[in-house]
Amino acid sequence: MIKQEAPLELVQLTRRRGMSDSAFERLMELLAERREPLPGGDALIGSYAETVVESLFASEYPAAPDCLECGACCSYFHRIPVRLTDPTPRLLTWMVWEAGAVSGPKLLWLRREPQAGHCVAFEGRVGERAFCAVYELRPDSCRAFEAGSDRCRAVRRLYGLEPRLSGPEQSRRARFLAGRADEGEYAGEAGLEDAAPALSDEAGKLKFLRELIDFSSEKLEIILAESKRVLEFLDAQGIIEGAARCRRVVEAIEADAKAVAAEHARTSIWANPETLEPGPAEDLLRERLKAGLVSHEALERASKRLIDLGGVAFEASGMRARLKEPL
Repeated sequence: MIKQEAPLELVQLTRRRGMSDSAFERLMELLAERREPLPGGDALIGSYAETVVESLFASEYPAAPDCLECGACCSYFHRIPVRLTDPTPRLLTWMVWEAGAVSGPKLLWLRREPQAGHCVAFEGRVGERAFCAVYELRPDSCRAFEAGSDRCRAVRRLYGLEPRLSGPEQSRRARFLAGRADEGEYAGEAGLEDAAPALSDEAGKLKFLRELIDFSSEKLEIILAESKRVLEFLDAQGIIEGAARCRRVVEAIEADAKAVAAEHARTSIWANPETLEPGPAEDLLRERLKAGLVSHEALERASKRLIDLGGVAFEASGMRARLKEPL
């Protein structure tokens, strides 16, 4: 599966905590070059659904495979995004700066082991034994990938864990996927620019601020749910000190979420800002600016707390010791 010793350039890149997007692309190229050609390659693999409910062909299989005896997805995929709302310890991620944005937008990606190319948290051997050393803190992108989905089956075929598709089967699947694309299944981002609110008038600005507050509220709820999940994990493991610290974080995030909800309610008196006169519209704009600032600051605090919380769970539960390589 893997060629001889990884080249020095690849080893050096994988040891970086942060890098430019050009360096990251080079890293992806080097990792791809390390892969031996796998039999049963499927050019459609990127089009297959990651969830069972969205899968077109899940009914063709009797049962979902056992993840603890697989590990194909942990080994095959190199680009695993990590959201700011994930509790995944940042030690396990690469921070990638977009071109021309020295201090601007950054993307987080789950790190890969340079020799074998699999996730740094993966332990075992594909098709025999698979274990994730940070399972409770894994990113949402890993959780969204469901055992038994079309993409899961496609990756398993690459490693000989599923029967290879015949020529007619491949053609039939290609037609199904092409038909789904034609029906707009993958056109979710079309027209977003047309839907963006105009900011040239008070009504447009009010609408934009309302959407900003809605966004912050939604992300706060996600972070709160993640924090509670980590708290349940620490409680179940009997990690008293870590659980106590986690409980304080959850309480702080809950307080921020309530404050944002109160600001949201206070500025939602008028459901249709387009009908407001200039004076009331200006007053509402000032109030929503204030509410927007409150929600943004609360989201920033919650994100930092969740990152710290992931680190606490990582250390307190002994997850670091279960990784093969020091980070």
